[in-house]
Amino acid sequence: MAKASSISDDYILNRVPIAEEKQKLETQAVYVGTITAQQASKVLHFISKRLPKLEGIEHVKRVKRIDPPSQEQKSGSPDKAYPPLLVVLCQCHKITRPQLDALLATDTEWGTNMQVDVHQVPSNPPYTRAQFDEWKTLWPVAYRPLVQLKPVCIGEKERAYICRNLASVAQMHKEPQQQNTTTIPAAVVIANPETQIVVAQSIDRTTVDRHPLRHAVMCCITNASESEVQKSVSRDEDRSKMTDNADNEYASLVPAKRHAPSGEDMPDPAGGYLCEELDVFASREPCTMCCMALVHSRIGRLFFIEPRKGGGISYHSMHSLKALNHHFTAFQCTQADKQQLSTE
Repeated sequence: MAKASSISDDYILNRVPIAEEKQKLETQAVYVGTITAQQASKVLHFISKRLPKLEGIEHVKRVKRIDPPSQEQKSGSPDKAYPPLLVVLCQCHKITRPQLDALLATDTEWGTNMQVDVHQVPSNPPYTRAQFDEWKTLWPVAYRPLVQLKPVCIGEKERAYICRNLASVAQMHKEPQQQNTTTIPAAVVIANPETQIVVAQSIDRTTVDRHPLRHAVMCCITNASESEVQKSVSRDEDRSKMTDNADNEYASLVPAKRHAPSGEDMPDPAGGYLCEELDVFASREPCTMCCMALVHSRIGRLFFIEPRKGGGISYHSMHSLKALNHHFTAFQCTQADKQQLSTE
């Protein structure tokens, strides 16, 4: 693999886990009753009609078999063929134990003799196989992986484009003007994944501009905005020239976007967000402020080389927070030769 300025051109791309993947096991208490297999249908009907519904733990399965039947039990009488079952009655915070006993006593066939205990069940659904394997030992749960967790397939051509831009920000990170500042160096490139054209790039300018908000990400977004403004002005000038064309007396009656020289519709600069679905390449993991700017800009993917303590991605998971109205995929990229950038 060719090298550029002692910085590896090849990177290992590791998708940063989303918040749900990193969640630990949390539990809540539920009332559990011990019943026989023959009582299951009647008990479930009673639960649906008389007891509070489960809220927030729909992933928890209602019935749990204590132990599978042995061969001796299967060959015995029908009453002894299957061991008792455990059934979730309701959540403990929804009803008190005396209230539950009073409701169960209304069914004299089985309610008065039911053994009721308090059991802990997972509060959140599992999103990874590891979570599922661990949590199901506590109580059976449903497992439905998120769409975002499907394997990421990156072809050779796309990988070359990604590594090229990562090498670019790594080189910018090493530039002398960054090493002479009191701030930690950082470099950012914004590129279009479809055309693989660089839209904007910048380094950290907090010291040069003497402004605390001039982080590399913020400067790069600003540069992308200025570039888009210039394109918008050029499009407006082209439309004005075509509209004023004296050779076409009906030009003013034709919608401006139909005056494109190539015969194709001109893109509407106000038709989308500033960096919608664009790729961002950073030499260092963006801070919380910069991550929020990326969310507002509606980027598609973020690739960063160096993690940072308390970073907006690795620590706060801002690329996947449910409270935010946009999510993007983030990758931490490690150089294949394990050479690290100097950020301290």
